[in-house]
Amino acid sequence: MVDGNDLFYRAVFAMGMNGTASGTILIDTLVAMGSSPLTVTIEELGASLMEIERRLRMLVQPDDASKAIAKLRHFILRWPD
Repeated sequence: MVDGNDLFYRAVFAMGMNGTASGTILIDTLVAMGSSPLTVTIEELGASLMEIERRLRMLVQPDDASKAIAKLRHFILRWPD
């Protein structure tokens, strides 16, 4: 896996999927949106949710994607300010 900040690694874990798959999706999405695993903020992660979900649905079953996104959304909402 690539270098990332604590938020990035916790987000990968929160999705409850294979770490390589969820990490790759997060990395690709963050880079496409002008961020990176090392610098991502909770605001950037939240703003990326729709694109993360879109990409995830191309790789896994819809139910699995929905569960992973729900877990990630829950994680974002509970992140301390």
